Amino acid sequence: MDCKIVHEEKKTRFVIKDAGNEAAPNLGKLIYYFENGDILVIDHTEVDPSLKGMGMGSKLVDSFMDYSRKIGCKVDSECDFANSVIDNYMDKYKDLLVEGRGYRAQSQL
Repeated sequence: MDCKIVHEEKKTRFVIKDAGNEAAPNLGKLIYYFENGDILVIDHTEVDPSLKGMGMGSKLVDSFMDYSRKIGCKVDSECDFANSVIDNYMDKYKDLLVEGRGYRAQSQL
């Protein structure tokens, strides 16, 4: 299956779609919200079990982080999965993280 990540900005989420069947249900999503206008917070990620091991969850987080960088917002996360992806790619994402909150506070426990 060929998948693509689509940003549904009005719904504040990134979704995984089957590239060959746009009408099919989403195969995964990353939901986020804005805080104070300049911080994006990852609320939740989920990926269909049929995509397990294909790296699609990481691609959702990566797409989100690229978007955050593009619009000039800092990032916080309330999602354990997203936090693990951030940990694995700290060099790439460190400049986007909000100090002393959410992700940072959890990772220092």
